[in-house]
Amino acid sequence: MISKLSGQCQEHSPLQSFSKESMIVINPKSVHLEKGYLLASQADSQVRSRWHDKLQKAFTRRQQQHETAVSEYEKRKQVTNRDILTGVIYVMGGIGAGTICFLIPLLFGLTTSFWAIIGTIIFSLTSMLGIGLGIFWLIQLTLPKPQPPANPFQAQIFSPILPQWKAAMNIRLPPAIQHGDKGELAFIRKLQFMLGNDYFLLSGIQQRHGEDVDVVLIGPKGVWVFEVKYWSGTIRWQSGHWSRFKTYHEQGGKLSIENKPIAQPPDKQWQRVAEDVNRSVQMRCPGLVSRHLSRMIVKGGLVFTHESAKYEIGSGFPISWGSSEWWLGHIMTAPKIPNWSETDSMAILDALLGRHREIHNYPNTRCMVEQATKLVANSEALMTNWVKHS
Repeated sequence: MISKLSGQCQEHSPLQSFSKESMIVINPKSVHLEKGYLLASQADSQVRSRWHDKLQKAFTRRQQQHETAVSEYEKRKQVTNRDILTGVIYVMGGIGAGTICFLIPLLFGLTTSFWAIIGTIIFSLTSMLGIGLGIFWLIQLTLPKPQPPANPFQAQIFSPILPQWKAAMNIRLPPAIQHGDKGELAFIRKLQFMLGNDYFLLSGIQQRHGEDVDVVLIGPKGVWVFEVKYWSGTIRWQSGHWSRFKTYHEQGGKLSIENKPIAQPPDKQWQRVAEDVNRSVQMRCPGLVSRHLSRMIVKGGLVFTHESAKYEIGSGFPISWGSSEWWLGHIMTAPKIPNWSETDSMAILDALLGRHREIHNYPNTRCMVEQATKLVANSEALMTNWVKHS
């Protein structure tokens, strides 16, 4: 099922940020993940070490420029305050002169019209001066004070390379294409919401011809394989036999009842794909397996995702099963594998994707070593530009 989805997933831009650092859904065309991870994870410290002296000198220059700019800003502010004060004095003097012009005829019995005209002119000029002074004051308020330069060793001026590298191998999930895809995509989105970016998910890969592995989750708690079913009705299992009972309305409103056996037992499906995943890891990552020994057992089971389904699964069922919510709780409370590293996760991803590519020969692949190299080059270009404009 998911192999149909994998080809239609869109690549996620490394510049596009998540609302949080969420689980990475791996592009199945990704290659050389372990080597790319090692390069990307070491790149930040190596790049900053190479650029430390240049950045420090550039930062010192920016601090000096900032001090000069602040000094000039304070000088302009003093001149501005003096000019505004002078303008206020002129406005107050104009108001006083205009008032006197209107009072002179009353005090000395002179002709009113002449002094009224003079007073009106003075008030008009004073009003224009007052308006201009107010506009000038408002403009000065909008002029920002020079801000101190960001410290390149503390502020996030240069985005860390590793999160960008992880985003480069992430794919955007498409809308559900078929009826069964709805539950599978909903389960993946729930995992993505709950888990951080130290977890990685593969959907729809194959480890044998003709059989998809619905979901593989890899992270600090090991390898989990899930067979996802979006089945409605009542699902029954008893003594190795599966059946499905459901009622539905046909076209025209006729009520139909369906009660039939399930041809492909999902527990057998899970056991096959889990064994295939385990075999790929054992064969392609012998060093990793020897380090973790029994902790490398593949976990997981059946995920039933239909919201209205009922389940009658008798005792003696051979594998774990549950709803999406049950599995989320189970994963969250599972213990971490001691001494597990993201390098281990990358090695397993390489192993499973390597086997998948043997079955599906992609014409184009996405080399994660090249992606890391490009991100390093972009980071150094940003630092070059930052230093150059200091």
